[in-house]
Amino acid sequence: MRKGNTEEIELPISLVVPSEEFELREILIRADIDREVFATFDEETVVAIQEEVGLSSGLLPKLTDAEIQKITRNVECNIDKLEDIPKVNSPTFGSYFADVYLNGTYKFEGGYVTYTARRIKERGKVLNLEGLSREFLLHPESIVKIRKHLKINRKSDRIEQSLRHLGFAFGVIMGRFDAQMGCLVDMAEDKRKEYNIKKDSNAPKPFQEGAYFTSLEDLRPTISSSVKSVDEKVIERLKDVLDYKLGKEKSKLVWDEMELTFLRDCEELPSDPKKNWSWFFREKFFELHLSKYENRPIYFPLSSKRKNFVFYFNIHTWNSGTFSFILSDFLNPDLKAMKARLVNLQDGKVNASASESKQIDKDIINLQRYVSELEEFRDTLEEINTTGIHSNKLEAKVSYFMDLDDGVMVNSSALYPLLEPQWKKPKEIWENILVPKGKKDYDWSHLAMRYFPKRVLEKCKKDPSLAVAHSNYGSLQGRDLFKEFHPDASKKWEERNSEDADKKEDSSIPTFPGMESADFPKAKKTAAKKKRK
Repeated sequence: MRKGNTEEIELPISLVVPSEEFELREILIRADIDREVFATFDEETVVAIQEEVGLSSGLLPKLTDAEIQKITRNVECNIDKLEDIPKVNSPTFGSYFADVYLNGTYKFEGGYVTYTARRIKERGKVLNLEGLSREFLLHPESIVKIRKHLKINRKSDRIEQSLRHLGFAFGVIMGRFDAQMGCLVDMAEDKRKEYNIKKDSNAPKPFQEGAYFTSLEDLRPTISSSVKSVDEKVIERLKDVLDYKLGKEKSKLVWDEMELTFLRDCEELPSDPKKNWSWFFREKFFELHLSKYENRPIYFPLSSKRKNFVFYFNIHTWNSGTFSFILSDFLNPDLKAMKARLVNLQDGKVNASASESKQIDKDIINLQRYVSELEEFRDTLEEINTTGIHSNKLEAKVSYFMDLDDGVMVNSSALYPLLEPQWKKPKEIWENILVPKGKKDYDWSHLAMRYFPKRVLEKCKKDPSLAVAHSNYGSLQGRDLFKEFHPDASKKWEERNSEDADKKEDSSIPTFPGMESADFPKAKKTAAKKKRK
């Protein structure tokens, strides 16, 4: 990272590359083993072994600290043929090292660099630590020292490390992580007891229900909205979490690195004023979060069509009042305030000059766009919160309810109009819930039963596994559908289990045709719960 345009400073220790540190330890352990093995052979045999299995990078030569200090990136290195690859003591070696570290090795054919159809030099993959050691014929410790000396960080590494800090801070304000203990909220109290630590009342706390981001930064001073936990307030709380976790000095370094990583795309260029933290959370954060959690996110981003209004909530803290709270404390107040501002602008035109009137018209058009977008967002969330989406296509018009036993994807599907600006997959799932197709049948889910009770109940009469899955749930409390719809199979099950009531759950569940199908992953779990009751 650069401070200004000239002075360079070290990245904080908390932003080191963890995979590099782990790989270095692993290489050094293997080197000790290789050293002992090679000591039993003559030099010719050792060379033959290394040619067969590859160089033992942990046995390659090291550079002294003095030699490393001489390496710079001041002289550009242009590679066109093999002979152009510089030696370690060459003034161009530092530039070559950085180039290969960041972009991968050059591809050669007949001793010359090869080109793509667009006349771009072809590159191999970006190498890991061992690969770099073999490429430069240097001990991995020297590779690490050169990287640190030249202050080189891959973009992917910077993103990964910055996301770890941002992910923790965001997790605290979303009620997922405990700021004091640094673990999941559900585990925090046990950790405090284990280490005999009192709960810190000064530890940063989560926002109620979630985090709200908008494009209204410049308009906020002109609208009288009661919304407080928005944009700058959320960012302030994130900084508070990092200050609490790392201390103010290190927290400042980490925050600066996160700004460079996320707002400037790891480029040391002046910041784009549009690319602030509110922009990042509305436009970019969910993509990173989705990737980090392998398409099973913890936070859902309810979003307006153009993402000028985005509300994140934690699926693990969602409750039946969450959406009502979002509407009453965030969306409706902002909408009311903007509409009032429109009235004031219209009134202001009465005594305005021609130039002032022209500007007012621009402000009105701009504000009307926001109002229209937020109204649609508000109306869609209200529909989901009362009758469910596409209520004219549903058998039962009921409010949305999240059941984590259904899994992330099924729960996201019934919210898809508000997730689609950021996440396309939920719509696909919802379309298959509306009209089941072959293997893409989600009638095992409680969400399907909630919106299509007649259809699913009819299937329960034909399929024992569905009857097990939906017994004693929701409006079917007290009803054993398995026993009700499949009495003969139920009787056989009870007879088989009477001899050993304490069998493991898996072995105590009947196996009917389709019972093991991937389409009904919750059947066993639900049946086991029912049995224990």
